[in-house]
Amino acid sequence: MPNISKPRTDTIESVTLSAKERREMRAGLAHFLNTYAAHTYRFGWHAFFMFFRSFYGALGTAMGMVLIAGGISYAAESSLPGDVLYPIKVGGTERVRSWTAISYEANGAWNVTRADRRLQEAALLAVQGKLDSEKEADLTSRLQKHTEEATETIAHLQIEKQITAAANTSSRLESSLRLRGQILTQITEDRMDISGPMKGMLAVIKKDVTETTKVRTSLEEEIAEDVSDEGDIQKEEVEKKAKELKGALVAAWKHVKADSFHDALRRKAETFLVTAKDLADAGDAFLLAGEYGKAFTSYQKALRIAHAVSTFSEAKTDFAIDLNLEALIGEEDVIVADAVKPEKKEEKSTGTEK
Repeated sequence: MPNISKPRTDTIESVTLSAKERREMRAGLAHFLNTYAAHTYRFGWHAFFMFFRSFYGALGTAMGMVLIAGGISYAAESSLPGDVLYPIKVGGTERVRSWTAISYEANGAWNVTRADRRLQEAALLAVQGKLDSEKEADLTSRLQKHTEEATETIAHLQIEKQITAAANTSSRLESSLRLRGQILTQITEDRMDISGPMKGMLAVIKKDVTETTKVRTSLEEEIAEDVSDEGDIQKEEVEKKAKELKGALVAAWKHVKADSFHDALRRKAETFLVTAKDLADAGDAFLLAGEYGKAFTSYQKALRIAHAVSTFSEAKTDFAIDLNLEALIGEEDVIVADAVKPEKKEEKSTGTEK
């Protein structure tokens, strides 16, 4: 075979290969393609397949873990102190939800919800006879923490001049403490166990109700004085409260109509709902007159009554106890609705009357 490793430029075109050399070169090229090029082609598709198999395998594993975690979190929602999943409920799912409450108002609402959960858990344990001193102390500690955080949020909202948001949070906290506290009191009285594990929690609830009511009353008095179109209370906020009240009244009436109360209890519940409806009508009149502060407070009072009636019904259904509706609502909300209706504005004289 000729030496062509370093051909001269003047002789390169004169180099020729024999038939044997051409066959050997063709055979070598074919061997190279069969050994490397085709193998690389197959390896490329194999790697492509393996990558996606690994990717979807990892994705499937991750999704499986999410579904399992979600299932555990869902199951933990109904757990009570002493249950295996309870730490996941309070230390996992509730903590994650706290991270999503980024505004003061959302944070306050969530802390009210957490306080309500602790009170509901205490009631369920009490009726099951499982509320011992250790569980009561743990629930009371958590309740105080949630209440304190909600109260701090109310203070922040006042500083930020979000007066209606502060009033909303304080009203919901007061209602939760008052309503759940009455359920717990009734349970302990029915069991003649007022000196038992519940005593400490009931004392905390009573103190918190008193303090929260003072804050809420002060806020609503301030709001009621805001009667001008240029005030801090906006029409949209009042309309939002009216919509919330409408839903609460519908739910309360459904409770009363559906539950098997005896006639006296049903009439009492219906009487309070009529009062709530009167307050709602008064709020509508204030709203129409542009007195947004008074409209807001009228709706707030009606909303507390509606929630009280619903809780009254739920206590009968869930715990088979009869609550004192007057104690659930609070003295300041049991009023004659006519007393809060807006006064008719006197028409200006045109000077033509005789």
